[in-house]
Amino acid sequence: MEAHQTELTAFIEGNKQFQIPVYQRKYRWSSKNCDTLWDDILRTGKNDKIQNHFIGSIVYVLSTDYQATGISQLTVIDGQQRLTTISLLLYALSKRIEKNYKGKLLTPQKIQKQWLSNSEETDDNLKRKLVLNETDNDTLNNILDDIQLLEPYSRNIKDNHEYFVKELEQLTTDEEIEHVIMGIRKLKVVYITLRTGEDDPQLIFESLNATGMALSQTDLIRNFLLMSLEKQIQEDLYKTYWLPMEKMISSAN
Repeated sequence: MEAHQTELTAFIEGNKQFQIPVYQRKYRWSSKNCDTLWDDILRTGKNDKIQNHFIGSIVYVLSTDYQATGISQLTVIDGQQRLTTISLLLYALSKRIEKNYKGKLLTPQKIQKQWLSNSEETDDNLKRKLVLNETDNDTLNNILDDIQLLEPYSRNIKDNHEYFVKELEQLTTDEEIEHVIMGIRKLKVVYITLRTGEDDPQLIFESLNATGMALSQTDLIRNFLLMSLEKQIQEDLYKTYWLPMEKMISSAN
């Protein structure tokens, strides 16, 4: 296990893909969580005396496929909520800058090419920086591609994207937009790398989530059944058995 601290934007740059495994729960952050993050970003960006703002840890297993693909594929054990929310904010910011920002601090192209995609990658499966689960992933990709959302879609992802769009639209000057840019650049994370065969992701996952947003019994069962299996087996079992059960239970409710 290796732990390092860095700026969030520096962490997500480079040839990386953050993959959310099928045993993880869906994206759960609400507008209340986004409101807290937004306030922290503005407060930090406006104050030159604040050097950084820590937003938590990102824990991942480094895939052994890295050498073959040229893309560092990171299986995210903890950090899905923050990575997804930041992606929604960055995309909304890129559209706001494109609209009428005249400053020099950031361009929409930098956001798109360095923080939201692996722009030089030719394999469509590896172009996305962040790969979520099922409906979450379709919703995120449709937003990033400016495609109209059709049912079923992830309500939280849609709502939180709209939250950031609304907040950014209320900024009327380049200075206000630059407060957001500086606040994002000051965000820091501790990233923890786990090695296959050396660390136990299941134990680390349970420890990390013991004090966070409570896992449902369904989450715990899914994690217990799938987490220790190989990735392809996880995905096959999830799509063949688990996902149909979730859809059936959801429609019954």
